[in-house]
Order: sequence, then C-alpha cells, then structure tokens
Amino acid sequence: MLKQISLISCMILLVTLALPVAQAGSLVLTLDTKNEYDLGESIYISGNLTENGVPVADALVAIQVDDPHNNHFIVRTVPTGGTPTGPWAVSVLQFITCDSAGNPKSNFTRGGGIGLKVTVRNNAINQQHVSIPVTLCYSNMVPFLVYMLFDEDMSPQSSETTYVYPVGSVPVDAVLGGAFAYASALSGWPKNNGYALSPENSTSFNILSGGGGGGASYASEEFHTLSSPGEFNMTFRTNGYGGFTGNYTVTAISLYQYSYVSAQKTFNVYLVGDVNGDGKVRVDDVLLVAQHFGLNEGDPGWNPQCDLTGDGKVRVDDILIVAQAFGKYGSP
Repeated sequence: MLKQISLISCMILLVTLALPVAQAGSLVLTLDTKNEYDLGESIYISGNLTENGVPVADALVAIQVDDPHNNHFIVRTVPTGGTPTGPWAVSVLQFITCDSAGNPKSNFTRGGGIGLKVTVRNNAINQQHVSIPVTLCYSNMVPFLVYMLFDEDMSPQSSETTYVYPVGSVPVDAVLGGAFAYASALSGWPKNNGYALSPENSTSFNILSGGGGGGASYASEEFHTLSSPGEFNMTFRTNGYGGFTGNYTVTAISLYQYSYVSAQKTFNVYLVGDVNGDGKVRVDDVLLVAQHFGLNEGDPGWNPQCDLTGDGKVRVDDILIVAQAFGKYGSP
C-alpha cells in the first residue's frame, strides 16, 4: 500500500512539472532600485512578489542586469523570503570550477583561463529546454564574467554533464583572493522571459597573481540577504576603475504555480567627481572645483558641474568629494 501511495505521489510530481506555463493574472511582481548610482557604488535591487495581494514566500525570481552596451552584466536567482523547497523541474547536481580536463581546480591566476563544469538533471516527464548562465564575481561584489555554460533541450528524466575550458580569462587587474561563481538553472535568459527552474548553485575559487602569490584580498560581502515573505533582493557593484557609465537595464521574472510575471527597471551609473567630463577623476577636476571655490549659484563664472553637493554653492565639501573619488575612471 505504501509503495502504491509513493508511486502515485511520484507520478503527480512528474506530471506537475510537465504542465504548461501561463501568463499570470493575479501574480504581481514589483521591482525597485535607485535611479542613479556612482561608479563603484553598491547597487541594491529589491522587490516584492504577491498573489491576490498576499506575499508569496516560496518562489524564485530570476534577475538579469545588462550594461549600457547590452552586454549581460549579472544573472542571479534569488528567493522571495526564505529558501523554497521545491519540487523543481531541474536539479543542478554538481557545479565546480575546473581545469582543461574537467578536473576540479580552485586556484586561477590573473590573465589565465578558468573552467567551469556542471551536471544537470531534467526531473520532468517531458522534454524541456534548460539554460545555465553563470556569473563570476570578485568578493567585493563586482561581476567580471557572464557565460552561458549549458543551453540545450533535455530528454525526460535525463542527466547531462558538460564542462568548458576556458569560459574566459581572469582579468589581469582582477581582485586577488576569494571569488565566486553563481549558476542559475533557467528556461532561458530572463530578458527573453526565461524563468528559474530551481534555486541557483554557487562555488568559490581563488584568484592569484601571475607569480602565484595570493596578494591582498577583500573580505567577502553579502550578495543577497534573507527577507520578509514575498520580498527579494540582490546587491552588486560596478567596477570603479574601468566600468561602464550609462543606463543599465534590470529584468526580473518569476514562475509561481504555473503562472509567470515580469518587471523591468533602468538605472544610470555616472562618475561622481568627473567635473570636466573626460571619464576620469584627476588633478584637473580637483583644480577646476578649487578655482570655483566660494562661488554661489547666479554668480559670474558659476559652473554647476563644480557644485557636487547640489546646494547651490561651491565649498570645501565639493572639493572633498572630488578628492575622495581621485583615481577612479569609467568608459561611456
């Protein structure tokens, strides 16, 4: 009798995973972030998922951020409150960094290649498309690579293992020390309505200098924190030393009980302290603000670019802002 009950439960699960997805009617997803961020500043993305006005505490939200050149900047999967337990249409059984032969490897050098390996299982009784985009981040929350590691139609209840070496190179100016890779099992890119098929997986690795030394490293920071039921969030940074300025696009999408919903926002990244607009903060910017020191809005020679505090006057605070940003640079 117990075996019959177990078999029936299993069949219900498999049929459930095979059901089609419909556009949500009562499912609502909100997305929020600031309109502007300084280059290198922590960017905080948050939102809510509700059904009939009630917070959904056991769902997943796939988030994709594209940079001003429409390059994929970061792709993550975050829960709405706690840690959902499934069942999941897909299981990521293994996710590791690897060498050129697919063997586990955790230390990689600046300028060298880095490999990734994944084993994924389709739990459903029907064929489905599975995409696994991977985001690599330094421990200071700056992403440096997004790569589509797996993107295939999978047969019912099948497993596949694949590895790629290299998925890319570790930047020559990479932050030394610990780093992280995040793998999202999705039906496609979130920007193309791809939703999460399971919680994301992660792995850690080390970035060493070319000579093999570890060098100084940043302390690990939180990319995601647990929220109240129905809430989700994600934190990351742009690179303050060479990152892109301009408009970034955030796309969030969620599947819940066979319905999906999406939302989109944009935010602008600019370089605080770049008074002369050449994309970098140097001595010229400090001198320019200093030359306008003491002026008030409406005075002859007034330059609003030198009023970094926006209070209608150029004072010590404005000079300090430029000085604190000294050395930063970005690309439009």
